[in-house]
Amino acid sequence: GHLGPFLTMSAGATCLSQAIPEELRKHVGTTEKYPLGIWANDWAAGHLTSDVVQIIIQEILGFHAVRTGPGPGTVDGFFALVGCETPTSFSDRGCGEGPTTTRNHIVVEGWTESYMPTWLKIQQDYPDTAPKNLG
Repeated sequence: GHLGPFLTMSAGATCLSQAIPEELRKHVGTTEKYPLGIWANDWAAGHLTSDVVQIIIQEILGFHAVRTGPGPGTVDGFFALVGCETPTSFSDRGCGEGPTTTRNHIVVEGWTESYMPTWLKIQQDYPDTAPKNLG
């Protein structure tokens, strides 16, 4: 991740002293198992908060997690969470008739309130996978 300049860790190492070891972490998904996806917004605070969230999810909550993206804007993260194939493409986000699953589950350091018309349209157009704002 982008904490690299501040941390020196070997493969398999953890940040927290009582971290859940990688081999004991769980995947998400019911039929197909995969890691929890953390979409990173492509600015310093977006990368940093995504790195911190990934550490918490893996080492405290005990789930496999991967960083996805990054995307240049908050709205790209909305479409990534919906499950669109090309969330950073302004001309075609790749949502088709509406995704039924997504590999991107969390995005932090975005401003939902600043893009409320787009947020509300996504809620209307893609109710099965539309993201939730948790604060």
